[in-house]
Amino acid sequence: MKTQKIRIMAIAAVVAIITASAPLWAQTYTVTAADFETVKVLDDGSGVSLENYIGKAPNIMIPAELEGLPVKKVIFSDLDTDSYVGYTRTRKENTTIRSATIAEGFTAFNSLFQGCASLTSVTLPKGITKIGWGMFNGCKSLTSFTIPDSVTAIEDYAFSSTGIKEMVIPDSVTKLGKDSFHGSAIERVTLPAGLKAIPAGMFVNCQNLKSVTLPAGLTAIGWLAFEISGLQSIVIPDSVTKIEESAFEGCTNLTEVTMPRNLTELGSYAFRGCSSLKRIVIPAGVKTIVGGTFKDCTALEEITFEGNVTINDTARSPIYSTMIIIPPFDGCTNIKKLNAGPGVTRIWGLRYISLTDVSGLPLKEQAEIKAYRSAFMQKYGQ
Repeated sequence: MKTQKIRIMAIAAVVAIITASAPLWAQTYTVTAADFETVKVLDDGSGVSLENYIGKAPNIMIPAELEGLPVKKVIFSDLDTDSYVGYTRTRKENTTIRSATIAEGFTAFNSLFQGCASLTSVTLPKGITKIGWGMFNGCKSLTSFTIPDSVTAIEDYAFSSTGIKEMVIPDSVTKLGKDSFHGSAIERVTLPAGLKAIPAGMFVNCQNLKSVTLPAGLTAIGWLAFEISGLQSIVIPDSVTKIEESAFEGCTNLTEVTMPRNLTELGSYAFRGCSSLKRIVIPAGVKTIVGGTFKDCTALEEITFEGNVTINDTARSPIYSTMIIIPPFDGCTNIKKLNAGPGVTRIWGLRYISLTDVSGLPLKEQAEIKAYRSAFMQKYGQ
């Protein structure tokens, strides 16, 4: 019996030695105050704030409490005093942290892993309800991520500039923040069924984005929602009534758009610079096409109007809050044919479109265009 006890003690000692001598990269280490350059107790004494990780451990556990105080704020990267985005300082990259586990009870998610460029995996606490503001902003090595069904909100910039390629956002999510995937490597995304609006800037500069399925109950596509993204085609559900300014601006790979039948509002610059788009249908509910909407769609060949519409030449300046003169089809030098749907009797402002084939238009419009072109030729000799 004594011999057996000695053997057990010897085995335990060997295990302890092996554990103690395991390399740092193989351990999961619980961070302490000593691992951060800046440690502050909040003024009201309700918790502690930790900033700029200076520890060496790549695999970490983030505790909910530190020395008896709730952890109310953790940011692993340091402020870059020389770099700004607008009026906001950016953060220097942290390249130490590779994986992280968040303890149960932890709630300080805003900016948590911002700038952690080497982070590849995260274990979230059970029951987490929010992906915080900028929580994974700049996590370039994070290429996959599963959002738990307990999450109901994804805040602004949550996954911006990450390496995530595919994402399924569960139906439990009822709130999506602006710019949530801004500049990320996302290629395919499935949005929650109950989503009513694509937030402003959600997929700005997502140049790898190839496919997005919009939910059937969607009603609006926000300002800059897909600007400079890699979309090649998109089907916009009939439930959408509003496409805001610059929603698809600069989508140079976009060749096909299925417009919603119930659309009533089409913002200025909505499709500006979509230089691969060849055909567009303007739904009957759109009564006015404002300035710059299709500016520089250089491949655009055919436009179909499904209802009476006025083509306007004014738009709000993209830089200043003033109105400027800019025809909606300015720079569309390849238009060959205009079509009018059944029942269309009037299309105002066609002089703002340069085209070669007017046979698909009502006779009155054909006559007016020919008369305008003739008067223009007489006055300007071209």
